[in-house]
Formats: sequence, structure tokens, C-alpha cells
Amino acid sequence: NLLANIAGQAWRLDGDLQSFFDSTESPAVFAATYGHGLRVGLPGQTTTLRNYDFGQQVSVDISTGAESIAKSFDGHLASSRFDGEVRFQTLEPFVYAVTPARSALVEPTGGRLIIIGARNAVLEISVRGNAVVLSLDTDGDGHFDDGQQTTWQKLTGLVPI
Repeated sequence: NLLANIAGQAWRLDGDLQSFFDSTESPAVFAATYGHGLRVGLPGQTTTLRNYDFGQQVSVDISTGAESIAKSFDGHLASSRFDGEVRFQTLEPFVYAVTPARSALVEPTGGRLIIIGARNAVLEISVRGNAVVLSLDTDGDGHFDDGQQTTWQKLTGLVPI
């Protein structure tokens, strides 16, 4: 049972949680989090993750003078919020620029991730500059049936610091 203060709110994590960190390939760090059942959320607003496995690769590039961080996410999860299991895979790492004026990792400037669900339906999230394009293949035939453009703030509810 773990209580974490995230953005001023008390998040509770309770259940099976295992983590692995590998920092031997500097400047890249790999982190994996996995388990069989974990309740996560705010009081009265929890969800249970089942048979989950999150992998995250983080690389730092300081060769240009302006630091940038690339993040990749891969894994799968089942949740009490939906039936079945989803898989996710990074096709292009999400790139975050870090400058003295902007030290927080809030919005990526590039990257592409797919989420695969039932009947091989695919949601692709593609970031290019300030635009985020959501493309949906509802029947898993390899062709996107619908799409929408939005911003990272609207997609995640995050406000830049």
C-alpha cells in the first residue's frame, strides 16, 4: 500500500507492483513495471490494472547544447475500466525539449504510439510540433476509419508549468 503526492493530489497504489531499472547504457535508462493486480487512483476513483507490463526507455541528448529527452513506451494491460487487454508500442520515441525556461517535461514535440485492442482495432497517437493527431482503425483492417486533431493539453489534461 503506497500513497504518493502527484500534482498535489493523494494517489493510492495497492497491490502487486514490481519494478526494474537499468542505467548501464548511459545516457539511456530502461525501466519496467509489471504485476498481476494493482489498484491505482484517487479515493473513490480507482481502477484496477491486471496482468500489466510497462516498459519505458528514456534517452538524453546533450550534443546540441539544448537538452532533449526521448521516451518510448511498450507493454500491455488489462483494467477494471474495460473488458479484455490492450497492447501499446512506440513507433517513434516521444521527444521532449528541456530548456532553462522549461525544465518540466510537459508536452512532447514529436512521437508516435499505437494502442491495440479487441479485434486488432488500433488507436494511433502522433505528435508533430503542437499538433496531436488521433487516428482510429476500428476493425483492424490496417486502414484508419476516423481521425481527429487535438493538442497534448486537451488529450492529457496537463497544463504546462
